[in-house]
Amino acid sequence: MKKKFIQILIFALLVGAVIWAGKGIFKYNVFSTHDGDHHIARIFDVIQTAKEGQFPLRWAGSLNYFCGAPIYNFFYPLIYYLSVAVYPFTKDVIFTLKIINFLSLLLGTLFFYFWIKEETNKELAAIGGALTYLYAPYRFSLIFVRGSPEYLAYAVLPIVLFFYALCFNSNGKRFMVYAFLASLMGAVLTISHNFAAMFLMPIILVYLIIKLRLHKFNLQKVIWIAFSFLASFGMGSFFIGPALTEQKFTQIGLNFIQWREHFPTFGQLLIFCMSGLLFY
Repeated sequence: MKKKFIQILIFALLVGAVIWAGKGIFKYNVFSTHDGDHHIARIFDVIQTAKEGQFPLRWAGSLNYFCGAPIYNFFYPLIYYLSVAVYPFTKDVIFTLKIINFLSLLLGTLFFYFWIKEETNKELAAIGGALTYLYAPYRFSLIFVRGSPEYLAYAVLPIVLFFYALCFNSNGKRFMVYAFLASLMGAVLTISHNFAAMFLMPIILVYLIIKLRLHKFNLQKVIWIAFSFLASFGMGSFFIGPALTEQKFTQIGLNFIQWREHFPTFGQLLIFCMSGLLFY
């Protein structure tokens, strides 16, 4: 009974910390971010696209002045699938995006706690790790500054690691179930954000190699783990495949913007500093 009460307190602490961390999401009707306007427009489109029966998502018909664009074919579609799932309950595009933002903080924090608890069997380490992960400045910048769906990748990552940790601590049918769930969530990670998946999946692979060396599994379990990891890419191939093979039909790889034009020269910095000193 006492142990259950402590678990409830820990859960309340983590949820309370997430509510405090994410309170700014609901403070204003909408807040300005680098990419927020783009995602609001795309969510408006994806609701209509889903009503038309398009699945999987490929073409954004109302964008590009109603000429359409293959947005969902190349850009991290997870946020748009989630929007389709959440919108029927909110009936509001902006609030739908807010809910997804908040859930990314909540799920990432809770599953980071579950993962560390499974790895260490220590409550304090799990709580400390979860709170550190929640309040990592980079995650806040993704939501409140960049407005980038990359935050979804960092919400899914602890879920993948948690299920793999359960794999290494299980046998029989449970092992296979957890391997499948880890693979499924790995597939979700591959469609969460293109670039985040490119460096998070290798990190997961390194984690698996280290765990396999520590546990010294038999060959059958090693094959299951390897198949589980590779199957993540297989289940995500409905997005990964077209995104890679159909790039040649677009101008995605062309550099239209010269990044040097967006940074001041050393001379401009000196002039700015001198003018500040003179007119302060």
